[in-house]
This record gives sequence, structure tokens and C-alpha cells, in this order.
Amino acid sequence: MKKSDFIKELEDIFALPEGTINENSTLKELDVDSTGILGLIMFLTKDIGIKVDIDILENVKTIQDIIDLTDGKIQ
Repeated sequence: MKKSDFIKELEDIFALPEGTINENSTLKELDVDSTGILGLIMFLTKDIGIKVDIDILENVKTIQDIIDLTDGKIQ
């Protein structure tokens, strides 16, 4: 998946306007709540095909951190 498509999906999941997210955006500044995190987990599992451990997500700070979790599936 292209990085730009991935970011658009995240904007939908987090209910943010298009163009809000970039690789350096932090989950804190985007005000991502627990519902957003659950949506992220479902998206990564179902659509990207990676298993996500909630403990690993606790250490995720930026969108780039999420991209790094995908093991090269996002380019």
C-alpha cells in the first residue's frame, strides 16, 4: 500500500479532515482516543495483514512509528 493511501485510511479511522496527518504527526496531537486505537488495530490486522500487540502500540508515538510496524508493507 502506498504511504499516501495509508495516511488517508488513518484520517478516516481517526475521523480527521483530509490533509491533517503526516508521518511526523503524533497520536497525542491528533487526539486519538481508544476508539481510534481499536480502529487502527482492526485496520492493521484485517487490511494490512499484521498482528498487532497492544503492548507495542503503547510505545507508538508518531504515524511513522505505525508505518514502521508494518514491516515494509507501506511504501
